[in-house]
Amino acid sequence: ITQTGEVNVKLTIYNVKPIESGLNISGTLQVVQESINERSEHHTKLLAGINSVSMAMKSLLEGNDETFIINNLLSYLIDYYNADGIIINKFNEDKTNLSVFYNVISPHANNSIKKIYDIPTSAIPWITDQISAAWSVVINSLEEMPNNALKDKQILKEHNIYSLICIPIYNGTIINGFISIYTSKEDNKWSDDDYLLLLSASHISGICCTATCVKRAQEEERRLRTILLQHMPIGYEYLRVMRDNNHNIVDFKILDSNKLASKLLNIPNIFCGVVGSKIYPSRAHKEKLA
Repeated sequence: ITQTGEVNVKLTIYNVKPIESGLNISGTLQVVQESINERSEHHTKLLAGINSVSMAMKSLLEGNDETFIINNLLSYLIDYYNADGIIINKFNEDKTNLSVFYNVISPHANNSIKKIYDIPTSAIPWITDQISAAWSVVINSLEEMPNNALKDKQILKEHNIYSLICIPIYNGTIINGFISIYTSKEDNKWSDDDYLLLLSASHISGICCTATCVKRAQEEERRLRTILLQHMPIGYEYLRVMRDNNHNIVDFKILDSNKLASKLLNIPNIFCGVVGSKIYPSRAHKEKLA
């Protein structure tokens, strides 16, 4: 509000960097003319975007599958931004390579957009440095990129990407990748709301990525363990005792075993999850309980 009435001011944020006392934010202020109808439509669209992020968080807290959650959220964001695609990249341990963790491309994407694969961070050194320093990257046009971003600009051109936002993704306090939304439009203008909505989505994306990594590691551990057990030169059984109301051991359940155990015990099939009294002869069962 000024002495001459209400003035609409557009704040464009280019970089946000955490510092000890809070955040260091750089950007520009611009007086703009905006009709009431335009403002209302914009607010309605923004509220819908915020609601989608909130629903994704609710779904995550309810324990739903994180891959389903993130794919739904990314698909919605593509429609919200009218973008060509959105991607989540993950650094390897020494930050020499970027792997594609999630990649959703709009069904209406420009045919000139090339699919993005894993790339070395040396191919996009400027973006890598910005993200590693906890800075977000907002590029309306490739012409805005600095002179030391020539390699980054070249690879973006090769993929027909001319405008994008990149925001760091954290695993706890460690930056382990970034989320980016991109378009082939050369005259695209990202708003502050565009940035802030993607920033909110990046927090959920980071949680989902961490959960997915943990799940994949656990699945790989189980797979390797199964291979080891099936090929080890000794019989193996993992049992859980079952007690009655008086705490006396009355049976046991087989939780895990290998093929050699079946052979050594002369039992054709030892099924995990069954109780011993169902597969062992009476005498053998009593001896095992003892």
